[in-house]
Amino acid sequence: LWIGAQRSGLCHFPLEAIGCLTAVTLYFILRHRARRHPFPPETILELICGCLFGAWIGSKLLLVLGSPRQFLTLLGQIQGLADGKTTVGALLGGWAGIEFVKRRLQLSTPTGEFFVYPLSLAIALGRIGW
Repeated sequence: LWIGAQRSGLCHFPLEAIGCLTAVTLYFILRHRARRHPFPPETILELICGCLFGAWIGSKLLLVLGSPRQFLTLLGQIQGLADGKTTVGALLGGWAGIEFVKRRLQLSTPTGEFFVYPLSLAIALGRIGW
């Protein structure tokens, strides 16, 4: 049953969603344990949104550069917005999205120290469902 569900893709979205929710929770736990709150919640949410949007754009951009035919076949489908992604493109795009938000907000403080473990966990859980 598990193998059949994996092959049909039924497990991917739930595990990816669980990975994202777990990563956000772990981020706030790590930040709280460090006993320092470098940014207000609004800034953190802007950084997370920049990361997510940048990751989505980056995953698609790297697909376009690496496999234009696959991108063009996905382009005509509504599911193409969700399918056709690359992990490396998402990582690069997420980093670029955060840097864009930091520049817009004029932040010079490092922001990645609390994101490393949550990001690794989210990727691992999302990959289980693949």
